[in-house]
Amino acid sequence: MRRVTVRRVWPDSIELGIEEHVAFARWGNDALVNTHGERFSAKTDQVLPLFLAPAGHEAEVTLRYASFKALLAPLGVVPERVVLSQRLAWQLR
Repeated sequence: MRRVTVRRVWPDSIELGIEEHVAFARWGNDALVNTHGERFSAKTDQVLPLFLAPAGHEAEVTLRYASFKALLAPLGVVPERVVLSQRLAWQLR
């Protein structure tokens, strides 16, 4: 779960809100990134792009992926792998 909210509704009720992670990409071999650029632990059989980058760059890689995807769209190409090196160099495949 990404977020849970609890709210009291007067006089005798409670309202629960649950927001689930939506897998957007794979983060290395052991995690996923959601549509908000947040890393979380889970497994999926979905075909997702692979992100490789230093920890803490999840949101930046997610935003850049969207930019790269838009730039490549006229060519009919979708990036399947985005790598951000330790030296902050970008690599697409």
